[in-house]
Amino acid sequence: MKKVISPFILAALSCTMAGQQAELLKDINAGSESSFIIYMTQLPDKVVFKATNHRNTNNELWVTDGTTDGTFLLKEINPSTTTGSSIGRMVVYKDEAYFSADDGTHGSELWKTNGTTEGTIMVKDIAPGSTGSKPGHLIEWNNVLYFSAYHPDTGTELWKTEGTTETTLLVKDLTEGAASTQPGYITTGSCGLYFNGLSSLKLYFSDGTPGGTILISDQIRVGQLDEAYFTEFKDEMYFRAKDQISGTGSQLWKVSGNGVIRVTDIVDGTTQFDPRHITVVGNKMFFEAEKTPYGRELWVYDDNGIHMVRDINPDGHGNLSGGFFTGFKNKLVFSAGVTSTGVELWVSDGTESGTKIIKDIWPGIMGSGVVSPVIIGDTLYFSANDGTDGEIWRLLSPDGQPEKFTNVANGGAWGPEFRRINKTFVFNGAIPSTGDELWKMTLSGSTSAGSINAPALALNVYPNPASGNFTVEIPECINLPCLMSICSVSGITVKIMEVTSRSTSVEQKSDVKLRPGTYIVKCGNGHKTAFTKLVIR
Repeated sequence: MKKVISPFILAALSCTMAGQQAELLKDINAGSESSFIIYMTQLPDKVVFKATNHRNTNNELWVTDGTTDGTFLLKEINPSTTTGSSIGRMVVYKDEAYFSADDGTHGSELWKTNGTTEGTIMVKDIAPGSTGSKPGHLIEWNNVLYFSAYHPDTGTELWKTEGTTETTLLVKDLTEGAASTQPGYITTGSCGLYFNGLSSLKLYFSDGTPGGTILISDQIRVGQLDEAYFTEFKDEMYFRAKDQISGTGSQLWKVSGNGVIRVTDIVDGTTQFDPRHITVVGNKMFFEAEKTPYGRELWVYDDNGIHMVRDINPDGHGNLSGGFFTGFKNKLVFSAGVTSTGVELWVSDGTESGTKIIKDIWPGIMGSGVVSPVIIGDTLYFSANDGTDGEIWRLLSPDGQPEKFTNVANGGAWGPEFRRINKTFVFNGAIPSTGDELWKMTLSGSTSAGSINAPALALNVYPNPASGNFTVEIPECINLPCLMSICSVSGITVKIMEVTSRSTSVEQKSDVKLRPGTYIVKCGNGHKTAFTKLVIR
């Protein structure tokens, strides 16, 4: 066999050495004061966000295209120099960002922007006067944007819009008159919207019409503790709630027809099951829950019912409460901690043996504080501290190892304000001389943004890990026929073959049988190349 340097390794070296130099994009709040960037929202070829540029009080709407000249105050919505426009969380609808803002005259109302100054406008003055409608919980369903809003005649109820003044309407006054339902935790399902009433914690549903907006149950309290965790699983809506009558405390429930069913009844003494961070990954639903004597650990609802996946920390709780629960390439990636490592990055396939730590990023008992998962393309980015400072890391595969993605000299970077504009990533970075400001990192050299995280250039190999034959699926962007090579991670090519089909089976024959280990599978035709990692057991 001929030993060569794998093109995958060359690309990785180019990316980490030449294409990942972080630099300050703009010192928005000049000097050592921070601009407190928040609510980064992706629009076509640009990102809008909220930032402060006058003595920590004047927070307004900014935009960036990844260049210095293209980073500027988009609109001074509130012209006051002492107060900002109090912009709320933004949601993209029809390629525009919608948000709440206060212009100093109308109070907090619904606004939208297409990323231009002239395209940043108030959608409707829902509550006339300076009080404002205080829109919140914005979410799109069935090509309509829904939200909660206040009007003096109806209180705070469910509203909807299609982006114009005329289409911005009250859906239904559920609590008639000036009293408020206060819709909260609004979540979409296959059939419509589910939400609770923050004023009463009752459970509601809406299909977007007055007749289809109804009370489901007033016998339970949804979101009583801090969150409802509405999650659709196998066409049914699950959530966390408390039944005041049964004494079972906080349990897992689901919607059934026009009513509700308690799914779990797990109570040990005064300990409630209290499911949190409910996350669907493939045909499994994961969550954190508590049962004596194990403490709070990882649970799953799968074909075998509801059961604890693993007692991650036999000495106490599994330290899963950081909220880092995300589905990534058909596995759960989450934060968990034991005494010997502190809170670190873990992965689970729903089995005890398949639930394990990915990497002790900060070696030893000090946890790396993994937080803020963001998936861009087919790559998972997150924030962690390896003992030098907090930076943004990336994970290409739940079966692989994370690597540091940013490196801010004499400072650090932290998510979740992390977005990509073509080949440029923009994010929060901090150094003493500027405070927390807007930074960027542009991929360069032989690496493009697509070579790292565009789904079109990612091979699909299954089963993976494999113990016998496996199948490689070639993406449509690569013309056939093409060459497929399999290399060890040290760069030794162990197999080369021409493929003519989008789905190619690779047989483990005695003369080319792959030994247990990690390999790089590459397919290309001279114009485009796709990679993936393959694990052989």
